[in-house]
Amino acid sequence: MLLESKVDSPVHQAAAVHLCRIRAIVRALAEDANLREPEKFAQVWHMLMNSRLLGFAVDTVTMGAAATRLAGQRDFTDKGDNRWRLPVRDSLCWPYGVANCGETLVIADSGNNRVLLWEAAP
Repeated sequence: MLLESKVDSPVHQAAAVHLCRIRAIVRALAEDANLREPEKFAQVWHMLMNSRLLGFAVDTVTMGAAATRLAGQRDFTDKGDNRWRLPVRDSLCWPYGVANCGETLVIADSGNNRVLLWEAAP
């Protein structure tokens, strides 16, 4: 919805507010579960719910900021688990978690019943 509307449109604004509310709910659940970093958990959960990983320039992240990197889809407009095809090495389906081990990203790709090890982008 956010990619398909102009930033200043009422639809875009309503969708942004809705996504912020969802993230607040996830953050509250993480706090209730006594997770160590509930805000970080909510951010990661939000990025993973679209079968993609989004990367942001940390020093410039603000509400509604555009992602600068993408993994799991061919481009920012692609959608769908495994891009609506059979799984391949760079597609995702319901990624559940992500962590890093040095320069390697470890991705729990739950919809494909696998764990992926990807080199982190510079």
